[in-house]
Amino acid sequence: MSELAGFISALKAADIDLSGREVADVLWLAMQMTRATTNASPGRAALAPSAAKPGQANTSGDQTAEREKPSSEGLSDANAAPGAEVHPTGASKAPAISIRAPGARALPTSLAFMRALRPLRQLIPSPGRWQLDESATVEWIAETGLWIPQFQPIRQPRFGINFVLDEGRSMGIWQHVAHDIQGILERHRGLRDVQCFGLDSGHRDRLIFRAGLPRPGVKRRLAHESDVVGGSGQRLVLIMSDCVDPVWYGRGLTARLARWANRSQVSLLHVLPERLWLRTALRRFEFVDIRAAKPACINRELLVQRAPYQNESPQAAPPIPVLTLVPSDVAQWVQTVVGHSETGIPAIVLAESPAQNSTEQPVAASRRQPGHDGQAEPIVKQRIDQFYMVASPAAIRLAEALSAAPLSWPTMRLIMETLVPEATMVDLAEFILSGLVSQSIADRQNPGASDVQYRFIDGAAELLSARTPAPIHLRALSLFMEQHLGQPIDFRALLRDPSQVDSLPWRPESGPIAVFSAQTLRRMGGRCAAIAARLERLGPTHEHVSVATSLEDAINAKSELGEFAPAPQVRPNQSLGIVHTALEDVAPMRFVGLTGGTFTMGSPASEPGRGDDETEREVTVYGFEIAEAVVTQTQWQAVMGSNPSYKFENSGDTDEHPVQNISWYDAIEFLNKLSQREGLPECYEMSGTRVTLHKSCRGYRLPTEAEWEYACRAGSQTAYGRGVDASALGEYAWYGKTWGDGTVPAKSLKPNAWGLYGMHGNVWEWVWDRYAPYPDGTQIDPHGPSDNNALLMNNDDTKTRSLRGGAFGFRAGGVRCAFRGWGGPGVRVRFDGLRVVRRARRQL
Repeated sequence: MSELAGFISALKAADIDLSGREVADVLWLAMQMTRATTNASPGRAALAPSAAKPGQANTSGDQTAEREKPSSEGLSDANAAPGAEVHPTGASKAPAISIRAPGARALPTSLAFMRALRPLRQLIPSPGRWQLDESATVEWIAETGLWIPQFQPIRQPRFGINFVLDEGRSMGIWQHVAHDIQGILERHRGLRDVQCFGLDSGHRDRLIFRAGLPRPGVKRRLAHESDVVGGSGQRLVLIMSDCVDPVWYGRGLTARLARWANRSQVSLLHVLPERLWLRTALRRFEFVDIRAAKPACINRELLVQRAPYQNESPQAAPPIPVLTLVPSDVAQWVQTVVGHSETGIPAIVLAESPAQNSTEQPVAASRRQPGHDGQAEPIVKQRIDQFYMVASPAAIRLAEALSAAPLSWPTMRLIMETLVPEATMVDLAEFILSGLVSQSIADRQNPGASDVQYRFIDGAAELLSARTPAPIHLRALSLFMEQHLGQPIDFRALLRDPSQVDSLPWRPESGPIAVFSAQTLRRMGGRCAAIAARLERLGPTHEHVSVATSLEDAINAKSELGEFAPAPQVRPNQSLGIVHTALEDVAPMRFVGLTGGTFTMGSPASEPGRGDDETEREVTVYGFEIAEAVVTQTQWQAVMGSNPSYKFENSGDTDEHPVQNISWYDAIEFLNKLSQREGLPECYEMSGTRVTLHKSCRGYRLPTEAEWEYACRAGSQTAYGRGVDASALGEYAWYGKTWGDGTVPAKSLKPNAWGLYGMHGNVWEWVWDRYAPYPDGTQIDPHGPSDNNALLMNNDDTKTRSLRGGAFGFRAGGVRCAFRGWGGPGVRVRFDGLRVVRRARRQL
């Protein structure tokens, strides 16, 4: 029974769902094959035979060589589950054999994803299907004496899902994730049924649907639009896309989505995080929050929540909910679907936003690919500089690591897991859509090919690879592959035959990705052991054999791979006034909406009181909402139930004075509880002393240093928010006092030009960033240094956190816009407070 249980576990791990009869048939067939094949190679890691040259005898002694020999068109397996198909470079004469190399999971959060879907388990009476109600029948007979059976409707799951995958060229790396999601949906017992479709998004004004998800070697029938779209809110249509291909920029899809949303529940599963949405076709539309008034609402019945500064849509266009692959976002979407959501979720209104109604698609990378006219290197360098400026740190490290490796799907996933473990699929997508790579046209000719292939544009790999030498990759990938051989997730790779190593035409794009020692090959058994013996006979100079993926000959052909639009140009230096109020029932906390903009952060060398850590740099921030004043003692008491503030003898402290004597950790806890109180998701995840920020969340959080200084300057570039003259500073800043004088009420002085009180003096304000000197160069929406670059506090392992604004005991130089302070996150001081910010309800 233990062997049978292991067999069933292996089927589940491979996402193979068989009935009991099918399992029995498989076992019977396996027994027949075992009897017929006496010299089959043992073990999962057994290798396929090497491909002999035409007319050359196979000398390996394997009787199955001719049957399994790769053909000139490469290896193919129409019945295989999604996995990387690897083809020998050039013709099949390559002296290499096929092996199963360990791979990495496409969706590591699958368990959390499945848990987020649990609330969909709802049962409703089935129309037209009845079953005997035994209890009612017995009662009827007992009461009436008539033997008449009583029936009741059969209960069935409320929801079914139509899962639609955008099959655009830029979505190649997401196919494995889509197959994982399909498996999760099909294993979810609370769904009535799951139907999958593919959307060919390569045509601007024409939609082509196919039944099922793409799989290697499987031809799919065309599907009609009526098959894809459900007819009620109980048929959920979930479209998975990155919204960068041509169809998303045409008006045809907008009209179709609007028609679907008027009679069904349509949602968009965006594979990219919210911070990147404005670099896709979604920038054409208005962003709002939506809620459901009842379970199973169709889109036109959803309640739209706009911020006060947003105008009503000129058309009665239905909203489309937008969610990401983050399990918490999926959970909130599910709560909205079932009608239990207490908070809004993001959505787009299908009427195009007047300010962002451009339908022009970004030029594909291949159309602007540098040529060989002497201008390639400057163009590539400019493109790399732009990538470094706007990409996430993990995406940058991933690009550097991939510059020394073949750009196939399994290799990229292996490098993510071994060399850049902090990177996610989003970071990989940032790299793929950066314009630094192009895609093989062979993938377009073979839809569903699971080993998506890319190549760097001319000169890009050389400029990126200087920081990550290739030997590092070989060591890391070799160790990973040796440790994980035989696991259920794997892909095909080519293993050199050491007896013909010189004749194998390996190209730089095709490998190697790893090297195996003779000892490893011997452990793998089968023909690997024979190769190990040959290696040992060749002597110590041949102790290792290379493993590689390889690319199609068509890799050099041009293709139109989608890419991001340029980073959005934000409107500079504008305040939208009060946009919403929190804690309205006890102690109103009013928020000012700020549009994003670009400004010079830091101070010039000539500014009086300047510190060495205020190096000037150009910074762009996106729109956000910020409290008009620091948190008061009343507001803190309302949320936390206590007041930690120190009572100064000379200040006449009241509850309207700023809360102080709080640590950075106290501020984080307050903000999470404030989010809970207002029915919003928490922005911080705490695990001991480690705090993780979910920047895109709609709850309350601390400002970043860049956001704080942007708000403090209020459109100015002077030492103080209202100029350079410190003599007038007393009208809007409480400073230059003794430490016994204490604070003043939070809004007792004049505000700055954007209506923000107390940005200078009174109390220090905690911000999110760790403290460290500013990095050089232009930055977009910076979040401060990483743990490795932050300074230590008191020579222990606690990283410092930044403080801004100065305090009442500082002189004028200590309350300037650019002045910086720092402190340990667990330290409480009687002049440290906080100010609250929140993500703009629509990116401004």
